[in-house]
Amino acid sequence: MTTNRQLAAIMFTDIMGYTRIMGENSNKALNFVPVNTEIQKSLVEKHDGQWIKEMGDGTLAKFNTAFDAVICALEIQKYARAELGAKLRIGIHLGDVTIENGDVSGDGANIAKCIEAIADPGGIYISETVEKAIRAETEIQVRYLGDLKLKNGSYAVGTYALQGIGLPPPDLKSKEKLSGKLQAEIQRRGIIRAGVTYFIVIILLLLLHYELQTIIDLPKSITILLLVGLIIGFPISLLLAWKYELSPEGFVRTSSKESWENPYPIKKRKPFTSTFIIILLVLIIVIILILNLLHLI
Repeated sequence: MTTNRQLAAIMFTDIMGYTRIMGENSNKALNFVPVNTEIQKSLVEKHDGQWIKEMGDGTLAKFNTAFDAVICALEIQKYARAELGAKLRIGIHLGDVTIENGDVSGDGANIAKCIEAIADPGGIYISETVEKAIRAETEIQVRYLGDLKLKNGSYAVGTYALQGIGLPPPDLKSKEKLSGKLQAEIQRRGIIRAGVTYFIVIILLLLLHYELQTIIDLPKSITILLLVGLIIGFPISLLLAWKYELSPEGFVRTSSKESWENPYPIKKRKPFTSTFIIILLVLIIVIILILNLLHLI
């Protein structure tokens, strides 16, 4: 008996609706599985993975890197749509597993299975460890869904969905095991960054108003209008950040199909709250304060 522990990317797949297919046409279902296995096994080997086993209408594979596992999963979904006309659920986790007589077990494999179980039909869900490993790969877009509460587990696992053409937007209403979904959406849509940017804009406009008032005796009504406008503008700015993002087709709703297939990275989707804009605004404020300080001296 050969047993060893290692860090590996584990991928579980499952055919959606297989029981229904079996009930409607058992011959079609029996032929379906071998074809699915042949396609998946060849793709796993193509991406330097190790085919472990079939489990009914599901499969288990192991990869040395998270990137190989994700790229393989994307190809599997592409072929499943084109060749099988089927929708698979795929879950991937990077963690410690136990290899015993060619089989895989342990916490790492259990997490991958739990993630696959809540994936949308045709979708690919990954754990936070996988997301961190592929974060530098800008061509791979992901969306943070929240924390997955594992059954009988003592901790939660950050869960992400891969975005792209052909991959479905997640139906968050059906994700009972995910917690922190509102927090995840706030993070994805850049609401905190929008609030910080607007707060910096408020400081800048008030400073400019003060400077202008030292030169021109502005009516009190101007000051009141400015304050009212800034107060009203705050929730409006957060609403716009929540609803819209930039894409190659222009601004689109963050809940739309265009948003899900948007190739822009997260930071580029919110151009008005970019790090460059924030730093520029802060620099302008610092320069104004320094000039005022020098003038007082």
